[in-house]
Amino acid sequence: MGHSANPMTLDQAIYVMDEFHDRKDFRMEVLCHLLLRCVRIGDCLKVIKIRSLYHANGSPRDRLLYRESKTGKDRNIPIEGSRFKAALAAYWPEAKSGYQSGPAFLNRARKSGLQSGGVKFLLAQFIGHRGIEQCSPYSFRKTGARTMWKNGSSIESVSHVLNHHSTRVTETYIQITPKDVEDAMKCLAV
Repeated sequence: MGHSANPMTLDQAIYVMDEFHDRKDFRMEVLCHLLLRCVRIGDCLKVIKIRSLYHANGSPRDRLLYRESKTGKDRNIPIEGSRFKAALAAYWPEAKSGYQSGPAFLNRARKSGLQSGGVKFLLAQFIGHRGIEQCSPYSFRKTGARTMWKNGSSIESVSHVLNHHSTRVTETYIQITPKDVEDAMKCLAV
């Protein structure tokens, strides 16, 4: 899977998040929302704490502020969207015990931080559902990037969100297809 992971469609990503919601695994639902917003899995598991997502009273913060471990750059991500806020509200009863210093995502069996391998295992169960070819933390990140680009965000903006050092990296990352190029050319048909 790794870096060759294909992006899912936004509908497929929402399907996965809805499945976690239906299973009452709000921890994974919130994690998927962060991955879709292009937060790296390492930062989700090692950098982001419960207090990064919530105020002490349990209300979700308006913004997620943290320093990326890979780039050392500060990130400032809006916490927006009714589905994301509902997932955070549903997760608070489980998360609140770790508010002071706990990682945002716990391995329930061990009461320690969730590990990347566990996340990959939980996501891989959706491969083959609804046409999903790959479902990994990385494919969620790529899905978020490609969705932003397909909805009109400039390649420079998407590159900035991903904290890529160049737009060339972003171009390969979002996997621009011949159909994408053809669709772009349609705006010139006058």
